[in-house]
Amino acid sequence: MNYKLLAKGILSLLIIWTLLQFVNIEKTISLVLTANPFFLFISMLLITIQITLSALNIWILMENRPSISFRKLLKYYCFGWVAGLTSIGKIGEFSTAYYLKKDGLPYTKTVAVIFLDKFITLVLFSVVSIVGTLWFFGFNNIPLLFFCTALFFGACIFLIFFRTVTLTQVPLVGKIRFVKNFITKNEAHFVEFRNTFMDYFSAHKNLLAKNGAITILKLIVMSINGSILFLALNNSINPLYMGFIIAIAAIVALAPVTLSGLGIVEATYIYLALLVSIQPETALATELLTLALNYSWAVIIIGFWLFFHKQAK
Repeated sequence: MNYKLLAKGILSLLIIWTLLQFVNIEKTISLVLTANPFFLFISMLLITIQITLSALNIWILMENRPSISFRKLLKYYCFGWVAGLTSIGKIGEFSTAYYLKKDGLPYTKTVAVIFLDKFITLVLFSVVSIVGTLWFFGFNNIPLLFFCTALFFGACIFLIFFRTVTLTQVPLVGKIRFVKNFITKNEAHFVEFRNTFMDYFSAHKNLLAKNGAITILKLIVMSINGSILFLALNNSINPLYMGFIIAIAAIVALAPVTLSGLGIVEATYIYLALLVSIQPETALATELLTLALNYSWAVIIIGFWLFFHKQAK
């Protein structure tokens, strides 16, 4: 039994249980059940665009790698996206590299590309979070501003550290024998990973720019989608503020604390909604609809995979 995974699941449930103590669950369920189906359909289409843009981001970064069709990459990314819905810190999305390896793409280099895509998203979303905090609250919410700023500078420090220091040089790593042995044993893979990652910052800045542009476009689509879901509940929200919420929630979801951010994302969503006087029931209902639509797409993707897998046999 994976006790670490079990612990993350229990923590997710505890956070959700705590949230429910401060939310009228009957009202929340009522809002979900009475959501306008037309807007839900529009949201499903927007999720399709979001997934496509996410796959495009990785495909762009692989322009200087062995060629693979976008259609095939999209298929593999969908499998990874489904895995990410149930994994810690969305790490399941890295399983896309496993499928790409079957097409002859080096596993370590592909993982580096996917990690780079996540890193760019983290940096850009942290910038959006800083700008959003100053735009909507000025210096009246110092804890939130500090959190967003710390994320940005943390990412910058990581980049400098990753470029100049090897893992075996980290004092803590050197003192933990089994960690040091593992890194030493796989040192060639770590070197290849770092070289691939850093190569983009020296020789492929144009690809980084393209990826960043698509990432911002994806955030806009996600912002529109969030606003549509509020309309589905006969409510409304400033699309710019929706983008601000999504940027912070997406960063929080990457934290390896719960299953795919379950619990802490909802808590973040409700907190930020309360800051602009949106009722917690409405915020939670919107997030529950988001989860329901995402998992509906996951079921569809799994269904297609099973159908074509059966046909192949």
